[in-house]
Amino acid sequence: MKNRYDTIIVGAGPAGMTAAIYIEEGRGKWKEKPSHSSPARYNRAGRTLLLEKDDRVGRKILVTGNGRCNITNLDQKPEYYRSDAPGKAWSIFLQFNETQILALMKKLGILTKDRQGYVYPYNDQASTVREAFEKYLQSFPGLSIRTGHRVKRLKWDPASKLFEVKTASEGEIQSFFAPTVIIATGGFAGVPAGAGGDGFRFAGKAGHSLVPPEPALTSLCSRAPFLKKLAGVRCRAAVTLLVGDEAVYKEEGEVQWTDYGISGVVVFSLSRFAVRALKEKKQVSVSLDLMPDLSKNQLFHLLKEFRDNCGYKDGPALLNGLLSSRLSPVILREARIKENCKGGDWNDEDIRRLVEAVKGFILRIHDHKSYEKAQVTMGGVPLDELTDRLESVFLPGLFFAGEVVDVDGTCGGYNLSWAFASGKAAGMGVKHRLMDHCK
Repeated sequence: MKNRYDTIIVGAGPAGMTAAIYIEEGRGKWKEKPSHSSPARYNRAGRTLLLEKDDRVGRKILVTGNGRCNITNLDQKPEYYRSDAPGKAWSIFLQFNETQILALMKKLGILTKDRQGYVYPYNDQASTVREAFEKYLQSFPGLSIRTGHRVKRLKWDPASKLFEVKTASEGEIQSFFAPTVIIATGGFAGVPAGAGGDGFRFAGKAGHSLVPPEPALTSLCSRAPFLKKLAGVRCRAAVTLLVGDEAVYKEEGEVQWTDYGISGVVVFSLSRFAVRALKEKKQVSVSLDLMPDLSKNQLFHLLKEFRDNCGYKDGPALLNGLLSSRLSPVILREARIKENCKGGDWNDEDIRRLVEAVKGFILRIHDHKSYEKAQVTMGGVPLDELTDRLESVFLPGLFFAGEVVDVDGTCGGYNLSWAFASGKAAGMGVKHRLMDHCK
């Protein structure tokens, strides 16, 4: 049969490329045995076909880690992998953990470095990682790579027991066939509105439900009138996400103020919970502790000392020793203290209100940035509908990997870690299925 392969991988991002590597490695040990029922099964132009809609493989790697590629993280915990089945997500990651990911990088010829647990290529260039994957993939004689091929349809034929994968490339329609397929198409994040999401469509047609996809690792939006004055300010804070009156997530780190709301790694990490709550029409806000190193009592006595020593200063000048000069007027307004009021005129109640404003600044959230500005998609194919090898329980031979699966990591290299781990899991699943056919 023309265009007949052992397996077809749809999507040449980090998950799809990793899957291809672990399918192709060790091919020489396979005992390929044609049968009378399928005499052409192992007699064709190629063994594995890797399809990519972009003009080159691994393009998404180029935008990871702000162009430096945060490969993985040495601090690994189950809670860093968010899913409706978090235990299963963690068990799949453990099949290919951070140590094994680093071993893969070494095999590809990539020297890495550790920055407080965050692992990057030594030269801080994501392009090095992309090119290393591409060169290694090109070294496998049984792997065919076709870029510029957008998959339009995926169909299972029970008579031939083959999947048909129909693609469009420069106006030409082609069909490819294989008994196994891996969907590693990614999600909606980082692509123009209306693009992406092919993997979700294929999963739905195969009988899978979907945890509703939404943007994750994204910025949060507020209608607060002072935001234009704070745009560009960065500060360290302990940020608590409030849904109604309930604190649902807390993390400490750098907050970036923008003219529309707040951003930064700490905001990205809690954004998935804010997005879901907003989707459910719940009231969402964040409480910012702008001086997390001091208790309320310590800050109260410090401000009293400042009042006594620097009472000749007005409010903004007095607070500038603690906060950004652009934050000070906002905090004073929150505490109901006039800017031109001298510090020496503050009474203890004024200082208590200042402490509350600094240690619990409330910002109401009404929206979030869209997929185009998000780093990852949450939701997707439920893990409960996949085996430990990420094979469909509804349609054996169909596998999923990467962002299309209902797993999203927090910031810090965890999404690439999931891509590599899920890619290997699916690749090994395909390999075992094909080896069973060879027996």
